[in-house]
Amino acid sequence: MAKEIDVVIQPADISVVHRIGKRNAKPRPVLCKFVSRAQKEEIMRKKRLLKDNAKYGKLFICEDLTKLRVDMLNYIKDNKLAKYTYTSTGRIVCVVDGANGRNNQKQDAKVFIDSPDDLFDLGVNKLDYDKLNIGHLK
Repeated sequence: MAKEIDVVIQPADISVVHRIGKRNAKPRPVLCKFVSRAQKEEIMRKKRLLKDNAKYGKLFICEDLTKLRVDMLNYIKDNKLAKYTYTSTGRIVCVVDGANGRNNQKQDAKVFIDSPDDLFDLGVNKLDYDKLNIGHLK
């Protein structure tokens, strides 16, 4: 798979690889930990080259995020709070349209989301703690 996106990986580049989740009929996700963060970032930068690759079908590569970050990412996507959203080095990055009044710029801007409070930077007036699964923090 790495060859398809022009990334050279040696066995020494990988610390550990294992499947996660319960065994059942469908393939389980694979968690891969690299020795070097640079190696991981190179794969993350080029992962979109695998999109719509007939050889790999429904394969996708994503970061292993904490439960809170996954919930925040889904909250942003479900509520269409950004033009598009992705993760980089464990952080949520939102690109917002400068013309929609969410920021004071005329061009697109990146907003980094590290905690639920950062969602206010996307124009959220009131957080839905239950949707973020942090209702206990109210």
